[in-house]
Amino acid sequence: MIQSSLAVRARMHAAHHPAPATRAVQSIPALLVAILFLALVMHNPNIIAVGNLEAIVVAAVPSALLAIGMSIIIIASGDDVIHGGIDLSLPNQSVLSAAIVALSLAGGAPLWLSLLVGVAAAIVFGIVNSLLVVWLRMVPILATLASSVLIDGITRTATTNRRIEVHDAAVLALRDDAVVGVPIIIVLTSAVLVVVHCATNHTRFGLHLQAVGGNREFALQSGIRPGLCIAASMLAASLLAGLSSVTLLSRASGWSTGSEDQLLLDMLLAAYLAPIFSRRSMYTPVGACIGAILVAALSNALVLGGVDNSLIDGSKGLLILVVVGSTALSKRSAS
Repeated sequence: MIQSSLAVRARMHAAHHPAPATRAVQSIPALLVAILFLALVMHNPNIIAVGNLEAIVVAAVPSALLAIGMSIIIIASGDDVIHGGIDLSLPNQSVLSAAIVALSLAGGAPLWLSLLVGVAAAIVFGIVNSLLVVWLRMVPILATLASSVLIDGITRTATTNRRIEVHDAAVLALRDDAVVGVPIIIVLTSAVLVVVHCATNHTRFGLHLQAVGGNREFALQSGIRPGLCIAASMLAASLLAGLSSVTLLSRASGWSTGSEDQLLLDMLLAAYLAPIFSRRSMYTPVGACIGAILVAALSNALVLGGVDNSLIDGSKGLLILVVVGSTALSKRSAS
């Protein structure tokens, strides 16, 4: 097993040192975002006010947790947008969990039980997705798209599309309270990020995920079970989706329909920006979190710049195309 682990480390080390040209292509999306953001800042300097910067980071938390989950899946399954690691249902899982938590709190259940049930619901769909992808060998993007539609239908049926107010003090404290001047929601998200970073980079489990995502056949020859690793990554992502539900509720003081589409755009863009923030152009939880903050900053700047919401969503969709296109182009230049 020791020799196997050393072989995996050597293989992963060799596989993630891109050429300068490849690195330059991968940096195009972040460069475009930075240029656009700076242009908006020049138009409205209030964007970089301390209070607004704090608001940007707080607003990024739900999509950051989802993007971190997506990064775990990509680490284990690769970055091919069709056959690689992707779960389009994560935002729907988060919204469903938030609805369950809100309904449970409204019914008088304690927060810990409400959150437990909400997270369990997300994990159930993580199990469903892993069975579809690993056992039935369905294309991940199609399997998770189908499950996202199913989850959306369940959510709408359970809530009848009505707003559900949340008055739980602990939920609202996530938004309003701070520790040494730092919002609690940022402190807790940072703690989650540290745990996930350590798990994916400094444990045997994380090494196995990287090996499977880098070369599935090589990982199998090393005694690693790819299917188990992929399933575990999807369950971990669903766990994070479930946990993100309480951040959605704290941000809006309740549950309302329609946030899943925005979360999907932000999650995808943040997750696929992650390699830009890695020395070895790898998908990492830290990179995904930074990507989420960058996306939130762009959204905030566009709103303060008076840009229409439909144009904001359109710009994010265009950036996703640029990110995916640059990834494909970098692979071609590397081959």
